[in-house]
Amino acid sequence: CTEKYLNPHSVSPFGDCKKCEQAHSFHGNNTGKVFTESNEFGAFWRSKMKRNQKIRGAILVVVMLVSVVLSMAQAHDYNDGLLAARAGDYNTAVMKWQPLALQGDAMAQFNLALMYHRGLGVGIDETTAVSWYKMSAENGYIKAQEFLAAAYKEGWFGLPNDQEKATYWLQRMAEQSL
Repeated sequence: CTEKYLNPHSVSPFGDCKKCEQAHSFHGNNTGKVFTESNEFGAFWRSKMKRNQKIRGAILVVVMLVSVVLSMAQAHDYNDGLLAARAGDYNTAVMKWQPLALQGDAMAQFNLALMYHRGLGVGIDETTAVSWYKMSAENGYIKAQEFLAAAYKEGWFGLPNDQEKATYWLQRMAEQSL
């Protein structure tokens, strides 16, 4: 670089001169003087960035593996709840689905709504049932959206007859069906 002095703000984090695109090393004396005899600053940052990329890559792999394992565990719990409900063991079904529903699993939320609606494994509680139906519908579960559309249209589950809300849930169903 033919520049004897360089504005320190025109240097990339790797120590590359933005005018000549060569790597320079700068002393911390804020003189802005270019030292072409060494590339320690740029080499340091390049090695640090490579190490950080490797660490981020490793973290991403670990997060993905944990997600897969948790998804498999959740699927196992959901299926255990389904088998229990089919066998008439509603208490076990509720016990399996409750944690999943609290974590946002739309199918578990819908199934809990059905359990509260019919009093299976829990006491009949239409208010709780409706709240689970709403959570499931908001999480995109079409059956819950269909139930809410019908409930608002007909005034079921203690809900008011509300054509506007019925139309809203019918539209959400149609959007998801595309």
